[in-house]
Amino acid sequence: MRNNTTAGFTLIELLMVISIISVLASVSLVVGNQARITARNAQRNQIVQAYRVALDLAYDATGSFPSTLSYPGVQACLGKYPVGGKCWVGLFSPQPAIDALVNPYVPAPTPMPSIAGDTRNGLVYYSPYSPSGTDYCVAWMLEGINRSCAPGRQVSPNSLGNTYCVFERVQSKPLGC
Repeated sequence: MRNNTTAGFTLIELLMVISIISVLASVSLVVGNQARITARNAQRNQIVQAYRVALDLAYDATGSFPSTLSYPGVQACLGKYPVGGKCWVGLFSPQPAIDALVNPYVPAPTPMPSIAGDTRNGLVYYSPYSPSGTDYCVAWMLEGINRSCAPGRQVSPNSLGNTYCVFERVQSKPLGC
């Protein structure tokens, strides 16, 4: 008498393996995307820190921070912005006088990584109430809600689900950045 069974997998076993592989793949994609967001946010915070140090070195060399009072809009971009040369919804431009003071102290000025769907990209510098050059603010965005704004503090999430960050260096009075 012969045995009519053949070796192989049943349809249910194959479907179970496929569903397990699908779940594992989707979890790894989510984790990988979060890792990329965290890396871009870390890069943004490192760029802010580099400009903070550069502004402090410029202060040590000149005795004051660059003032934005003489520029239209009172804000200026820090760094490079290849698309149109502007940052923060295209409202602000780099100011050559500020770049001349700060860029010698920045190892390699790099643009802030852009945030898809959010036009408030970049690093904005302003010194609105300090004609003596003793105070300044820097503002930037991070991807996601409640991200760490090191250095600095989180002001609020925006309507697109990103974190608005501000760093204030204040010697006289709060700037209200």
